[in-house]
Order: sequence, then structure tokens, then C-alpha cells
Amino acid sequence: MIEYILYGILIILGGFLATLLFSLIQWFYQVFIKNRLEINIFQNPQYKTVESDVAASSSSSGVEKKKIAKNVFSEKALKELGELDVIIIGSGIGGLSTGSILAKAGKKVLVLEQHKAAGGSIHTFGRGGSEVKFPYEAGLHYIGGVGEGQDLKVLLDILCDKNIAMTELDSNEYDKVVILDTKNGDDNILKTFSVPKGRKAYEKALKDAFPTEKEAIEKYLKIYDQSAEDILASRASSTLMRSMPLWIVNLFKRFISPKFMNLLDTNLQSVLDSVTSNKLLQTCLCYFYLDYGVKPKDCPLFVHSQIKSHYMEGSYFPTKGALDIVESMIKVIRKSGGDVLTKAKVNSIIIKKGKAVGVKLENDLTINAPIIISNAGNYNTFNKMITPSDLEKYGMKDYLKDYKPSAQLSCVFLGYKKSLKELGLKYQNTWIVTSDDVNAQHDRFHNSDGVISPKDGVDINLLYCSIKEHPKSGGTYITFCFSTNYEWFKEWEHQRVKKRGSGYNDLKKMHTDRAMQLFYSAFPHLKNVPCDVLDGSTPLTVKHYLGAQFGEAYGQNPDKSKLENIQISRPNTPIEGFYMVGQDLMQNTKLLVALLVSCLLISIVLGSSDDDLSLNQKQYSAPRPSSKVLFFDNFNQNPFVSGKWVKSQDSKYATQQVEWTEATGNVLAFSGDHGILMKNAGQHFGVASKISPSIDNENKDLIIQYEVKFDSKLSCGGAYLKLLLEKEGEELDMATLNNDSEYVIMFGPDMCGTTNKVHFIFRHFNPKNQTWEEKHLTNAPTIKNDELSHLYTLIIRKDNTFEIKIDQQTARNGSLFEEFSPSVIPPKEIDDPTDKKPLDWVDEELMDDPEASKPEDWDETLPEFIPDPEDKMPEDWLENEPDMIPDPEAKMPEEWDEDEDGTWEAPIVKNKKCETQGCGKWQPRLIKNPAYKGKWVAPKIKNPAYKGVWAPKQIPNPNYFEDKQPSNLSGKIGAVFIEIWTMQQNTFFDNFIIAHDEEVAADYAEKTWAKKHAIETEKLKKIQEENKPDSDFFKQILVQIHQLFNDYPIPVIAGTIVLVIVSTVPIWLLMRGGDDETSKKVKKTEKKESTEEEIKLDESSENKEEEVEQEVEEEKEE
Repeated sequence: MIEYILYGILIILGGFLATLLFSLIQWFYQVFIKNRLEINIFQNPQYKTVESDVAASSSSSGVEKKKIAKNVFSEKALKELGELDVIIIGSGIGGLSTGSILAKAGKKVLVLEQHKAAGGSIHTFGRGGSEVKFPYEAGLHYIGGVGEGQDLKVLLDILCDKNIAMTELDSNEYDKVVILDTKNGDDNILKTFSVPKGRKAYEKALKDAFPTEKEAIEKYLKIYDQSAEDILASRASSTLMRSMPLWIVNLFKRFISPKFMNLLDTNLQSVLDSVTSNKLLQTCLCYFYLDYGVKPKDCPLFVHSQIKSHYMEGSYFPTKGALDIVESMIKVIRKSGGDVLTKAKVNSIIIKKGKAVGVKLENDLTINAPIIISNAGNYNTFNKMITPSDLEKYGMKDYLKDYKPSAQLSCVFLGYKKSLKELGLKYQNTWIVTSDDVNAQHDRFHNSDGVISPKDGVDINLLYCSIKEHPKSGGTYITFCFSTNYEWFKEWEHQRVKKRGSGYNDLKKMHTDRAMQLFYSAFPHLKNVPCDVLDGSTPLTVKHYLGAQFGEAYGQNPDKSKLENIQISRPNTPIEGFYMVGQDLMQNTKLLVALLVSCLLISIVLGSSDDDLSLNQKQYSAPRPSSKVLFFDNFNQNPFVSGKWVKSQDSKYATQQVEWTEATGNVLAFSGDHGILMKNAGQHFGVASKISPSIDNENKDLIIQYEVKFDSKLSCGGAYLKLLLEKEGEELDMATLNNDSEYVIMFGPDMCGTTNKVHFIFRHFNPKNQTWEEKHLTNAPTIKNDELSHLYTLIIRKDNTFEIKIDQQTARNGSLFEEFSPSVIPPKEIDDPTDKKPLDWVDEELMDDPEASKPEDWDETLPEFIPDPEDKMPEDWLENEPDMIPDPEAKMPEEWDEDEDGTWEAPIVKNKKCETQGCGKWQPRLIKNPAYKGKWVAPKIKNPAYKGVWAPKQIPNPNYFEDKQPSNLSGKIGAVFIEIWTMQQNTFFDNFIIAHDEEVAADYAEKTWAKKHAIETEKLKKIQEENKPDSDFFKQILVQIHQLFNDYPIPVIAGTIVLVIVSTVPIWLLMRGGDDETSKKVKKTEKKESTEEEIKLDESSENKEEEVEQEVEEEKEE
């Protein structure tokens, strides 16, 4: 019995190890061999790198004359792009960097951005007036790791195809920490600490600031150094976990990347508490936690140490602003034929048969591509763009199960015309902390209702200040950021931007005023210096402009639960052709990690193609329907020779080229498959076939069915048909038909620009006013758009329902009464056109209080500000010199088009004569007028004459009638008319059938289209695979193993040994399980047991005892 249990365990173990081995081999091949074969993105011969400034990367064709970061979506722009390889949703740094890499790999990429400006969190917006305007950044305020030769700088320059110039923040004090005590309401400074560049300088600055805490500082830095080393060591393993089979990762993640998992398990606050109890020192060690939005007691050490190490060697910012990165990457994308289009909000991702095939925009326009990448964040993607049924179907319903939004930020934008030097400031960051107990202060503020009360401990817990100087104007612009709660502003979320009302503005002003007070506490000398720009934002602003559902700054909260959930941190998804990228996949919020995630995604995307087969074209003979039908044509005979089909002679169709021929294109199922081919592009077509006898559909079902095939994807054109009305006593002349010929039904595919639908329109007769009215199907289905034959079927049932099928699958159904516009049955009542609003009707609900009067001492003429009588003009002031002048060294850019871009003007710069003293007309500074009251306004009261909103009275509709049977149709059908306009060449029609019996049409589809479509699908797949590189699988493996051995001999040898051991040990154990050795072992065990019994009976048998002990020792050795 024990033997069989042992065998069973070995078999299970062997099966598990075999499955594990197979999964690892498959993963190893996918990541290191297959992807390695197909990816060399930075040496693509089709892509030419330009090593110069942004302007140099523009092409001579003038493509760069388009707006770059604000290129608004249009149907024309989409059409110019043609067929796409990849669609990326969202133009944040993850989307742009992914698009840039794909463009360098030769892919045509379209990036769609819902905001009017590209860049996501790194986009730039202006604030100020005509005299001074500053470029504020939405999220990128400083960058680490971009010194010359550092990893991020090298990668960024490659992706931007140029050298991104960087300006370094003050190396001696790139971060200034100011800790306040705000409880008494006077904002006393408890501690200031300057953070310098470099690990040694940082340690020295800490010890100088806290001389009694040297031992604690050394202990902390030892932990930090080890964690930084572990982060670097675990980067490869933690990244590889995102591409390995998920079940293996979940089972073995602590073995695959133990250092990474240990760093997640270690809490930052516990580390701080273990080294010191000094709250001021703890605050100076973790002051930058707003960078990732997680307070110390909830923050894994991994996140803290990774951010700290990112900035340990200093901080930088692009010299030309964050816009330089955005525009440079867009230009790279354009070089490969792609583009970035703004104001293009994606509503849904189109998924068919387990594969993502396109996206649908807010205007219902669909755009197709074989690869879809979302940079819109987990919440927007899985909650808005993919249906719940698809989430369930593809095993993604739990992706948002534990979703927690990250920190929500409010910001203040401050600007001065004066330079940093004039203001006594440095190019640096300042962190103002309002308590030395950061966790408690954070909780008090965020658990409140947003009303600030410093004396009660309810205060902005941490204010970040980014202080920069404008490179052109020389002015100073400052951004404040601090965490708030979306819930505080939620009641105004549905109101328009900048029109959210007084309550919203009051709360926003309270926060802005408090932020200014804290700023002045750190820089008191600026308190009396008037600013030139002052504006603010809230989480609602972030939601509106960046699409973050809860106004979150960093997507999903980067706490331990998120970081250890490998499933949601993987670029690939269960849906074929659909991938994720962006900050929700990152392990922190920094730029380097964003670019690395993009690189990982590209290795998966570009390496996800398979190899293939070949098809023989088959002979074809079109069958006939199984029973009698109303109309039918399989085009086995030339219809123009027989006269069954007639080309209209109307002048509109004079140049049409219509032929009876075989289908065209590369994807053909059968030879000898004939139909009607509309050959030339940019043409109106008109061909018709008479139906005799005409169709009377009274109390019957009606089925209309036909095939359409394009030899390439449809970009703009129709492939619909019209069933023409046969009037009593009038003969339809096929040769004179045109687009004005009256029809009963119009049905079929149509695509151009924003139009992408299968039309179903029927004309309905109103006996009351003797008019015909078109009834259009609402929410019409979209077309099938590829090189395959597609079957379109319309079923109108006598119960007044309808159904549209595409390729035998229901695409739309419903009621003739409910799904059409205008409605089949007109309204019973309408507005009385003769009714007019009475002259005495009062619409105003409120009125000025007639009893109120302006106080006698109220002087409206007094100004709000007055010149300071104590201010005097400096002696060296140059009144005849303007302070700002057009840059005399500036020249109009070559790509500037004055017709399109307007008259070029040189940028305004500071007058060099004014660098040491003031210029222009001197005016004393303005101060608040203590007597100012402003314009007096009477208070509002309820208007006693108010009558409400006026509406015209309703009268009976004279054209009302009730058609109880619209399925009967308003007239007889006398002809089939293909009357289309198309920009596409070679539109092929085949296998028309009109019948009363659904089964007859379905049976005919099975005999014709179904067989054809199956062969075409296989053929298309083969053609696509034949275009791939050499598919000799084993040859590729041998070549790549040889190359890997040359590059990495030791890892390859070690990996081979491990694979051999893992694969052979279970087999060896199983084989060994049936030999004589096992039997001997069992016998020895039995002998041992019997010997022990003999010992008990005869203790004098010493020889026996020695023999047994010897055997036991032998077994132990075995």
C-alpha cells in the first residue's frame, strides 16, 4: 500500500514538474528567442535617426507644419493615415514612449488623446495674460537620473530622437525642507533642512542638521543603501515576473524575486521607528512622500527607497520644458506614418472572438487596428472601455476588485515677472510640512470635510513647491501641490469647468489662501511682493483634463496590495492583441520606470506573432436555393448579356466600370466565383435588376440577403442596395434610374469618415398629408471591414420586428415601432404653432429688493487699489527704456507658415539694459484701498409675479395616424438597385436572395457564403504568416541558442543543467520505483521489523542485534 502511495506522489510530482518545465520552456522561447529574433528597434533600417534639435527632425514634405501637441482629431486626418498597425489610447509618457519605440520598429501608430493637448500628466498649459505667460506642467516638475551618461538620459534621448537639454536644480539644495508648527496659528518654523546632490553630501547634511542623531542616521542610511542595492538586483526578476505564466508567478514569486517581495513586506514607518524616535529627523527622511502619495505608515520601503535613489544624484528639468519631450516623441511617431490626435475620446474597445480589433470613439466612429494598447489606466480601461460581459468572459472581472485611487491633488499656479535672483529664490523644490508627526497630520486633514483649521490640527499636511525660471522671459513661475480629497469637491463634478459656482470657488480659495500663507512662512520676504499670475486646480480639474475618474494623480494607489498583485501589473491581457501600459503597471511614479514598462510591453507586442501554412485555391460552382424565392442571382451567367442586370445610363454613372467577373484580391476561396465588380474608385455606380412579379409583403416575413467583398480594407465608400418602389400603373425603367429614384428599403454597409454603419432605412407613407418619410434605424451596427467576403441579412417579420445579421450572427434587432427615427407613429399632440407667450408673462424667479437702498456712505467711485504714497522711484530707474523688448536675435523658423500660423512675431525678452536697474515708466506699487467698497448691488428676493417657464399649449396633431402593420411596407417592391458612391476600387457583390422564408435564406448561406468564408479566413491567415520571417522553428532555436551561448555562456550552461535536472529526476525516480532495489529495500524493512521482535524475545542474541543495526545504518545511508 505504501509503495502505491509513493508511486502516486511521484507521478503527481512528475506531472507538476513536467507542466512547470513546459511552461518555463515556452516562456523562455517567447521572451529570449522569439522576441529576440524579431526585435531590434533601435537599428531599424527603415527608420533614420536625426541627431539635432526638434526643428531638424521635421520633414521637407511639410508634415511638421501641423500642430504637434494640439493636433485635433478629424476624419480627414484619420483618412490620411490609412491602415494602422497599432492604436494607443492615451498620450501620457507611457503611451508616447510606447508609440515612439513602435515607430522606430517601423509600425504605423495612432495615439488618441481625449484632452485637447497631448502629454497626459506631462502636458504643458499656459497661465497669464498678453504681457506675461508661463508654461505650467500638469505633473512633471523634476526628474532624476538624467545627468549625462545616466540610464534615463540615454533612453530618453533615443526615444526622442534628439538630445533633450536638461537644466540642473541647485546642486547644493535641490530640495529644501521646512517643518512648521501650525497648531498655535502662527506657523512657527521648527526646522529647515537642505538636501544636496550626492550620497556623501546627503549624509553630511543630515549629520550637520542633527548632530546628536549620527548613530540613527548611519543606521538609516545602511538600511537605505541595502534596499537600493536590492532594488537594483531585483529589477530584472521583478520585471520578468510580468511576462512569466501567472500561475508560476503566484506560486513562486517569493523565490523568483525574494528581495523585491521582502522590500514590499517592510514598512517605511517601522524602519523610521527602528532607527530614531526624533520626529523631526523622521520627517526630514520621508518629507517627499507626496511624490508617490502614500503616507509613511502605509508605504512599502521599496517605494520610498526607489524614489530616494532616483534623486540621490540630483534633480533636473528639461531646459525647454516638458513640452520638449512630448513634441519630440510625437515627431518620432510621425516619421513612421503615424500621428497623435487630440480631442479623440475612446468610449470602448472592440473585441471580436477573443481579439481586440479596434476602438469606438465618443462620436461612434470606429477605428481598426490589429493591436490596441491602453494607456488610460486600469479604472478607465476595465470599467469604461470593456463591457462587464467581456470582463467576465475573459477572466478580468477582478482586475478592479481592490482598486484604490492614489492621492488626489490640488495645485496653485503662481507667477512673477521678476527673476529668481530678483525675488531672492533658487531653482529648487521646497517641501513645507505642517507638523513633525506626518501620519497624524495627514489623517486629521483627510478625515475632515476640507475646511482648514490649523488650531485644531486640520491643515494642509504637506505643501510641495516647484520653483523655476522661464528660460525666455526670465520670469519666475511656481507650482504648489498638496493632497486633498475628491469627495470634498464631488458635489460639483457634473458642473462645467470654470462655472462650478460659489461653493466650489470658496473651498478652492480657502485652500489657495492657506497654501500662500504656508509659502510666505517659508519665504516671508515675498509676502508684500504682488504676483502677476495666481490660479488653482482641484481633483475635479485633474478628472476633466486628464480623465482620472477620482482626480487621482498616480492612478491606482501604489501601496503593497497593488505592487504585489502581478496580474494587474502585466502589459499583456487575456484578450489577444490588447495590452496595457502606463503608471498603473509601474512600481513607482517616476519617468524611468514608465519607459522601462514601455520597453517590456514592446518586447511582448513585437514578439507575439506565430508561424504558418499554405492553401490551395479550390474550384467553385455556385448552387441554387433549396426552394422558390422572390429574387435570386448567383451570377453563374453574365447578367449584363442576359439582360437580368442593367447599367443605368444616367449621366451620373457615365464613367462607371462595372463588370461580371471573378472576385479580385489576394484572398480568394474558389476560382470561377463570379459576381458584379465595381472597379474604379471615386465613382458613382448604378446597376439594377427588375423583380417580376413585384413583391407585396402584406402579412408576410421578408428576408434580404447578399454578399460583399473588398479586396482591401474599406476606407470610404458604400456597398448597400435599394429596393425600389413600383407605383401603380408605372413601369420602372432600369436604364434611367438614379439616386432620386424612390425606394422602399435601403440596406447595407456604408463607411466614410465618422460614418461606419449598416444602413436600414425604410420609407413610410403618411395617408393624412400624402407624404413619404424616411425612417432611420438608430444605433445601427458597424460594418465588417477586411478582405473577406461578408454576408449581410435583413429580416423584417410580420410581427413588426426586425433583425440584422452579419455573417449569420445577430448584429441588431428590435421593433419597427421603437428603434427608428422619426417614429413610425407620429405624436398625437404637437406644440400649437399659433400660441405665443403673453407679454405679461414673467420668467424671472428672483428680482431686486425694491425696498433696499444704497447706504449714504457707499462710494462706488473709489478704486480697489491705490498708489502707495510712501513708494518712491529709484534714482537709477531708466524711464525711457522698455522693460521687455522683441528678441533682436530671434529669427522666424523655416517651417513657419504665415498663412496658416499667422504673422510671426519675435518672442519678447527682458531688455538687457534693465538687468541691473528698472526700466520703463515708473509707477508706485499699488496697495489695497482701505475705503474701497465696490459697486453696490441690491439683494435678490422672490418675484411675486413669477409664473414659471412658459411652454406652448399642445394641440391634436393633424397628421397623426396609427399604422398597426408597418412590416407590410408602404408599396410594392419592383427592383433591386445598387446605387452607391465609393472611393474604393473593386467592390464585389455576390449571391443575392430575397425570400419570405428565413430557413431558405439561411440554408443558402450555409451552401455558399459559409464555405467560402471559412476558406478565405484560412487563406488570409496564411498570407499574413507568409509575410513573416523564416518560420523554420528548430533552425531558429539552434541559431539563437548558439548566439545566447556566445553572449552569455555561464547563464546558458547553468540554465541547461537546471533544466536537465528538473526534467530527469522525476523520470529516474519513476523508473527506479519498479526495480529490484525497491523490493530489496522493502524486504530489508520487513527483516528489520522481525529482527526487533526477536531481540525482545531473546536479548542475548548479540550477533542478530548487530546485524540489524548494520542494516538500519545502510538504509539511512541509502
